[in-house]
Amino acid sequence: MYDEWDTNLKSDIVRFLDSIQNEKNIHHFFPTTKGLTKYGKNLKLGFSCYALKCFYMLNLWDELSDSKKESWISFINSFQKNTNTNPKNSYIDPVVDHYYLSIWRKVSFKNNVKKIINIFSISKKRTYDNLYTDTIRAETKQAIATLKEVGATNKSKYTNFPNEKKDIYTYLDTLDWAKPWNAGAQYASLCVFNSTQLDKMKAEKNSKILYDYLQKILQEDTGFYHSNSEININEKINGTMKVITGLDWINKPIHHPQKIINFCLDIELESESCDIVDLVYILYKSFKQSNYKADAVREYLKNIKELISLNFDKSTGGFSYSKNKSQTTYYGLKISKGLNVADIHGTTLLLWALTMIYEIEGFKEYNILKP
Repeated sequence: MYDEWDTNLKSDIVRFLDSIQNEKNIHHFFPTTKGLTKYGKNLKLGFSCYALKCFYMLNLWDELSDSKKESWISFINSFQKNTNTNPKNSYIDPVVDHYYLSIWRKVSFKNNVKKIINIFSISKKRTYDNLYTDTIRAETKQAIATLKEVGATNKSKYTNFPNEKKDIYTYLDTLDWAKPWNAGAQYASLCVFNSTQLDKMKAEKNSKILYDYLQKILQEDTGFYHSNSEININEKINGTMKVITGLDWINKPIHHPQKIINFCLDIELESESCDIVDLVYILYKSFKQSNYKADAVREYLKNIKELISLNFDKSTGGFSYSKNKSQTTYYGLKISKGLNVADIHGTTLLLWALTMIYEIEGFKEYNILKP
């Protein structure tokens, strides 16, 4: 099952996590080992969630004592706050908050131009306000989903999302499904919130509503989820990946898994981490549902595994987000200089991809993450 580079993957990644752990706060993990900016040194919530996900995938979470588990859960829940600028009980990293609320960004010429364009244009430009709202929602979704993965819950219910059919449809209709990466991400967040923040009966009712909505954007010829317009392959893969993560949370099937597999197997592989992981995920979920073209899927995933190996840094035990380059930004904040070192985001993503590949290969030492 293993090649030489990933023979000791579990211990290698533990070694990497140890190297980026803040000695003064064991739940604070830096994004990488070198080239950190002030944001990279001070952001905490997102990277702590990434590290916890790694612990879960590596089957290390269950080895922690109850007190250590409770301490980590409490740390993540400490970011759930009520402010005047965000929905009640959002998860807010103060560093993210300060970045987007900086006065010069709110009154910047570029931001105001975008607002003016939005008044007169059908094609909307994303302002800092939009990015700020989406970032806080994404961080909230990630915190809630991460806690749920390890059997924990957010300390207070988050309720700032549409949960009636009319409101759900109205909200989803406002999203730009010609750019399904963002639209799909918002759909997935809505699925997470509906499945984790509502009572069972309401959640089941809304799961059907959310699933039925997809008929409006389902492309029958390919099985992908986006509006009926020409979009590039990366956007198509990334957007559909987000939608399928939503389906995972509401326990609904992919509409046309075989068509998705056929489409994916024709894609020429590239080495960008996010695209690779998204491709692995939709192939994995489609294959698990259909068991279609098993030999071809396994061979394709084997080739992807070779690409993943190019991002592995044996010296530190982690993966870099891009080949020979660590991740440089996190929701718009510059976190590193992009040196040739491993980083927490790349490690989390590519470990996740490998856990899915290993399972298809018949090896089940790792836990599969629900993103």
